[in-house]
Order: sequence, then C-alpha cells, then structure tokens
Amino acid sequence: MFSRKEIISSTLAELEPVRNDIAHNRVVHRATVGLVQAAHDKIAAAIGVGRFSELVNRCTTAPDLVERIGALKAEADDFLVCARSCGICPELACWSEAKNSWWFDPDYLGQSIEAIVTFYRAADEYGCLPRIRARGTSSKGGSERLMSRASTWRQLLNLRPY
Repeated sequence: MFSRKEIISSTLAELEPVRNDIAHNRVVHRATVGLVQAAHDKIAAAIGVGRFSELVNRCTTAPDLVERIGALKAEADDFLVCARSCGICPELACWSEAKNSWWFDPDYLGQSIEAIVTFYRAADEYGCLPRIRARGTSSKGGSERLMSRASTWRQLLNLRPY
C-alpha cells in the first residue's frame, strides 16, 4: 500500500507532461484538464480536503500578461487625465515594474513598444517640470530644455500610447 508521500509524488510525476506543455505555451486539450482534475482530487483525498484547500489558498500568483498590460494602459490613461489638468501625477508604479521586466520586449510581445516607451519617457520628463510659477533654472540652456519638455508634453497630451 502506498503512503501519502508516494501517492503525492506519483501524482505530481503524472502531471509533469502537463507542466511542460504549459511552460512551453502548448495547447492543453480537454483530456489534459481531466487528468489535472483527477490529480487534484487524488492529492486532496491523500492529505485531506480541508488541508488541501488551506494550502491552495496560501499560494501566490503573478498577474498574467493581459492584466499587466491592462494595468499599464490604465496607469497611462490616469496619467493623461492628471497631466491635462496640469496636476502633480502619482508615481508610475506599473511602468517602473514593466520597463525592466523580461516580458516587456517587442520580440516577446510580437509588436513594437516604441510608442509606449516614448509616452512613459515623456511622462518622466513631465515629472521633472517645475511646479512653482516664475521659477527659472540657473544652468545654461536649462530654460530651453524645460521649454522643449513642455513642448513635447503639449504634443503628447493629444496622443495615446495604445
């Protein structure tokens, strides 16, 4: 007779081909879903349904790609509303996470991300604009750079990154 550990180990071994298919973005068929459901039931029975539910609820997941891109778009939309009213916009947390992420890559996404990168670079520049009336800069050429930033923002406020 199998012990609980052997049942769980053998059941997880049965799921290895499914894990490989998912890891390599292969299509998962209905029969595979049935196999996963059977494994779920077998493991839950081996360790107890209550304990299994407790363990499942403790797991963490990362947002999927659609959620991440949706959050990036929502952040850009919120930023545009704030910038159009000449407000001080909040930190761009989604952008901070996305710009250095492995998935934020034109080859991986299958399309250009240039417009998004340009938008957020300009958003960063917007954050550098002074917020006090009649405030100048002491560095040579500082006011020209500032005017250039403001001009860029005037142009970009009518654009959308998506």
